[in-house]
Amino acid sequence: MNVTRVELAEIFRPVMDGTVRSADELVSVAVAAGAHPDAVEVVRSLPPGEYRRMTDLWRHLPGVPVGV
Repeated sequence: MNVTRVELAEIFRPVMDGTVRSADELVSVAVAAGAHPDAVEVVRSLPPGEYRRMTDLWRHLPGVPVGV
């Protein structure tokens, strides 16, 4: 399965509200949302840091395509 930014946005849109989230918290969100295991693995590849908005994710996931 190819993971897309659209898929990740659907998972994280409810929590990317400006509140600081860690990479570990984002993994937990993905798992709780029932994300496909491939999507969870992409999120696990995020470096430790502070994530507030979707653009913070994209900065670290430049190889993830927008859509299919």
